[in-house]
Amino acid sequence: MKYIAKSDFELKDIAGDIILLPRGAQTVDYNYVMVFNEAGAEIYKAIESEKTLEQLAQLLVDKYNIDQSTALADAKEYVEKMVENEIVDCIED
Repeated sequence: MKYIAKSDFELKDIAGDIILLPRGAQTVDYNYVMVFNEAGAEIYKAIESEKTLEQLAQLLVDKYNIDQSTALADAKEYVEKMVENEIVDCIED
């Protein structure tokens, strides 16, 4: 399965916080913002184009020098939250 970010949102650094904000018509329907840590923001940026969990995990391994199983668990947790909050779409292979 691959994941891709919806185009209705954008990351902004506001006073040191990395926040995902809705843009356009989506602003009216979206009643909260998501705050990311650095790793979450990296994952969101990466899925501006289609990525698998394995690709996202490798990004975390490369950037943060963590082991593959931890990276995969972290990537899965972030992506599941983003899918649940309807800011990321799942694409079947």
